[in-house]
Amino acid sequence: MPFSKTKLLFIISSLLLCACQEPTEREQAEKLARKQGDDRQLMLIEEVHKILDAPAPTQDQIDTLVKNALSNMVRIEGGEFTMGVNPERMGGDWDGWKPVDGRRQSASIHESAFFEHPVRLSTYYISKFETTYAEFDAFKKATGRDIRFEEDLIGSRYKGYSGYVHDCCRAPNKPAAADWYEAKDYCEWLGEQSGLPITLPTEAQWEYAARERGKWLMFATKWGGVGSLTNRTSKATTEVDALSHSMNDLGLYFMSGNLSEWVLDWYDPDYYQKSPLQDPVNEVPVQAYIRHGVYEHAKVHRGGHQFLDNSLGDSRNVFNRFYAEPERYSFGSVGIRCAINSEKAL
Repeated sequence: MPFSKTKLLFIISSLLLCACQEPTEREQAEKLARKQGDDRQLMLIEEVHKILDAPAPTQDQIDTLVKNALSNMVRIEGGEFTMGVNPERMGGDWDGWKPVDGRRQSASIHESAFFEHPVRLSTYYISKFETTYAEFDAFKKATGRDIRFEEDLIGSRYKGYSGYVHDCCRAPNKPAAADWYEAKDYCEWLGEQSGLPITLPTEAQWEYAARERGKWLMFATKWGGVGSLTNRTSKATTEVDALSHSMNDLGLYFMSGNLSEWVLDWYDPDYYQKSPLQDPVNEVPVQAYIRHGVYEHAKVHRGGHQFLDNSLGDSRNVFNRFYAEPERYSFGSVGIRCAINSEKAL
């Protein structure tokens, strides 16, 4: 016997009512945490929702964010320098290397950096700080993007956002981790908001700035080394504007320390051998070994990766070239430092 309209409406209303009464994901997570007596997990759930439930920034707030980002840009006068390093320079004392307490710290250099070649750069700007989670989350909110908490997206937020992630890394003024596409989009969003040509720096721009316009130094710090003065601990990142010993003589913080940083270039282990003299950037992807026999196209990231290698020098020196698939993301992985390809005064 066919349903009457009244019966059909009643069934639909009942189904909708049941659906409305289903506990939310947050309620389910909180219920489980209470059952287990896990106050720590309840706190983490609350912290997650402080971020997820925050409103999108107003245009005034976006304008303030952009103004602050521009005020933190450091002008890097262009010039010519020798990019890369010859392994013969690594032994013995010679003029040029910035010492630490009268001696140089040692470092291990990856083979792909062992080719010295001349590079000439136009004047540009680069941020003195790595992009923070406060800035990156505002960008995500303003553009309607998912906010990550670890390797997973929002769907697994209560599993992915562990106490370790909370304690070590994800605070408003700590460096934001991103995949390459997110990093590039963030910088270009700043450019759209400001009307300036903002994007990620090239690999050559990054090294030139880290080396204080091409000086022979191993670490991008005022005192020439890395250690407890440049990172509070090897198990956590540090607020981007903390620890004055972490900056170099150009005023750039944590180019040795905290997260490493994406650059524009595709990775090619032989790019140095064919790099053009003027403003080089590798725009041609090649297959590179990633891990476990897998070869993929990869983007370069440079600098002080606090979690990649805790030994002195390997991950934190100014020469090493790291690379990963552009989609690669983890909470303690690669961050963002934007640049402006213009010599005009800001």
